[in-house]
Amino acid sequence: MNPCEASDGPPGGPGVKKARLESSAVKVAGRKLRAGTVPWRWTAGSSVQVLLIEGINTPGKWTFPAGSLDPGEEVASCAARETQEECGASGTLGCFLGTFDTEKNRSYMFSMYVQHLEDDGNEAWHDPHSAYDTSLRRRRWLDVEAARPLLKKDGPQVLEAFLSIPEGRRQDARYRALHKHSEQSRFLVMGAPGTLRDHCAQWGSILEVPSSLDSLTESQLFAAVAAALWEADAAVLCGGADMFYMAGISARQDIPVLLITGENVPGLLSGDSRIASFVLESESETTFAAEACRRIDDFMKQLRTALTV
Repeated sequence: MNPCEASDGPPGGPGVKKARLESSAVKVAGRKLRAGTVPWRWTAGSSVQVLLIEGINTPGKWTFPAGSLDPGEEVASCAARETQEECGASGTLGCFLGTFDTEKNRSYMFSMYVQHLEDDGNEAWHDPHSAYDTSLRRRRWLDVEAARPLLKKDGPQVLEAFLSIPEGRRQDARYRALHKHSEQSRFLVMGAPGTLRDHCAQWGSILEVPSSLDSLTESQLFAAVAAALWEADAAVLCGGADMFYMAGISARQDIPVLLITGENVPGLLSGDSRIASFVLESESETTFAAEACRRIDDFMKQLRTALTV
């Protein structure tokens, strides 16, 4: 059967969406954060196929698996979890494809080389965590050209982002497609007073993230900030314990970090070559700002050199 003619919906027709507490959603700038993957495999003829799922409430419209980020969850973990729940696929999470925005959502998408598909050969899939009153949906392996006309919303853009990745880098979790096509560096800046934040903005764009002053739980705040790291070329962090933690998880993702603090930096953190840490103890705000700006400039110059190599 021609997949483009596959318009029959799942048993029971379109589902009715269940109520979900909006207060539990992780949002930034009014958009709900989501994560998902482009599941793919090689065929016997060495061509690429992608795994699509049919929308439970939109029969005939297909997309890639993705779902809402839970409070306290990291987006890569969310992408793998949602892929398994929505289509039964698991495998190697590869490169970060970028963020894709709609009016209501921001989706963080990754490639996934599928190594196992539950109940393989059966097109129907039971999604136990479906947001609708039915849990049955269809899934289908398709060649790229057959997949294109079926994709809804931002699906075509996600597919093109996947196809733009060199074949040898699709399974490379350290490769970020977003950064290769960005004209301006993007920075995660946290804890910095307005003067330092404005100074950082002279070197690139500042990612929008919530702060502890926003009406978020600690788990929601973590999820939103950790998500922003996937978009960042570098992080500038000012403060104590919370910023030490952020420096650690930033470095884990191989993101260069400038840590400016008035406290002693723990030995292992100060020994990490990915983290440039400086203890500034000036009692004068003017002196502190001048020295911090100098450190920021030195850090940004080194970063710019590294990014152009």
